[in-house]
Amino acid sequence: MLQRYFRLRQKMLKLPDMHYYDIYPPLVSLDRKFSLDEMRATVVEAVKPLGKDYGDLLAQSAAAKWMDPFPRPGKYSGRLHESGRL
Repeated sequence: MLQRYFRLRQKMLKLPDMHYYDIYPPLVSLDRKFSLDEMRATVVEAVKPLGKDYGDLLAQSAAAKWMDPFPRPGKYSGRLHESGRL
């Protein structure tokens, strides 16, 4: 599945070869801004094909603020939880 996605990216970006750094450029541009609530609703709607349980868990996690979309004290950006970090 991931290989199909990368071939599609390569085609859309009109690249002769696909490299690691080619996974980052956006495929489309959009001038519209989304609020956090709109983003959450859009994502929950987008994952509906993955099943009701998955969508419900995602909606629950968003409502309970298990995910931090904005920086906050004690939150390290760009990394997974590291139990050894002080």
